[in-house]
Amino acid sequence: MILLNVEKKDSRLRNRELTEKKIIEAAYELFAEKGFKAATMRMISKKSGSNITLISRYFGSKDELFNKIVEIKFNKFNDFYVDYSDAETYEELLDIFLRKL
Repeated sequence: MILLNVEKKDSRLRNRELTEKKIIEAAYELFAEKGFKAATMRMISKKSGSNITLISRYFGSKDELFNKIVEIKFNKFNDFYVDYSDAETYEELLDIFLRKL
């Protein structure tokens, strides 16, 4: 019985992660296409296939959802940042860059 409870929790967690991802992707596309002000929670809800209440529960508000997207995009950029200060030649610079990819 305990094993079934753990499996249910794992399933719910995976479903939540998938739903959050769909919401974030829908919001990102709408913010990019229409702008922050013009993109509404109702539009995000429709595009993501989630209801507004669920979006609010997961992210709080449109502002917080936008902040989450900025955080995700910044982290992707930050992960790509490479310290090139050790490179003494173009070959070393290219090698450092390619290793990061």
